[in-house]
This record gives sequence, structure tokens and C-alpha cells, in this order.
Amino acid sequence: MNRSAIVIAAVDDSDRAAKVAEHAIAEAELRGADLHLVNAFHLPWAVYADPGGVSATFLDQLRTERDHVWSRLDHIIDDTSVVVEKVELTGYPPSTVARYAEEVGADLIVVGNRGAGEVRSLLLGSTSHGIIHAAHCDVLVVKTDDSAG
Repeated sequence: MNRSAIVIAAVDDSDRAAKVAEHAIAEAELRGADLHLVNAFHLPWAVYADPGGVSATFLDQLRTERDHVWSRLDHIIDDTSVVVEKVELTGYPPSTVARYAEEVGADLIVVGNRGAGEVRSLLLGSTSHGIIHAAHCDVLVVKTDDSAG
């Protein structure tokens, strides 16, 4: 049985996610692959520490943020013939995206070089760097910062 090729694109609510999605669509077209747009949301540590668990207000905020991610990408998704699946995951983005890619047997992960700001990247580490080191497959890092020219 032949399996369909799969390209994963890690997307967030930044302005740069559209460029990542466009590159991922181009790669999926070249490979005859399906595309999984993956939004991995990392719950703040305080949520885990709260004995009351995750509040309804927090879940509403998460839903609003994810709706924002998809609404920013819908025009790109609508303009392609590539089969696109929207995937919502919870967890530390680098390991969560890499684990999902391995589970579905992805051939490629596409990620931007920036999503968070410079200071946040220094404090939390780079998502693209983490995915590169955790992934079982090739990773395409799309230059999305202002220095890309």
C-alpha cells in the first residue's frame, strides 16, 4: 500500500506564518504531498500549577488565539489544490511538532526562523532550532526575519 507523502508546517499567530504556509504549500505541490498545518500551543507553567486545573476563561482564550491563527491562513489555504489538514496540539512546540511529524511519517517539516521576538527566543530557545534537533525527517527553515532582504 502506497502512503501519501506528508509535509508539516509549524504555524503560529505571527505575521510570518503566512510565508511559512506558502513555502510549505509549494513543497507539498512539488512532492505531491498532503499538508498538515500544525499549531502547537504551549500552556503556561502556571496552568499546570493551578490545583483547579484549566479554567474556562483560559480555554476560551486558547480557542480565540487558534481561530486567529487559522483566519490569518485561510486565504492561502483556500487558494491551493493541496490537501490541507489543520492540526491543533498542546505542548512545547519543538518537541510536539517533531513528535507529531514522526507519528504521521512526515517527509518534511517547514518552520520559520522567527515567530517570537528576539528576547523571547533568547529566553525560551528557538522553535526552529529545537525542531531541527528533534525531527526524524528533513526540516526546511524559512527566512522570515527582516534581514532576509
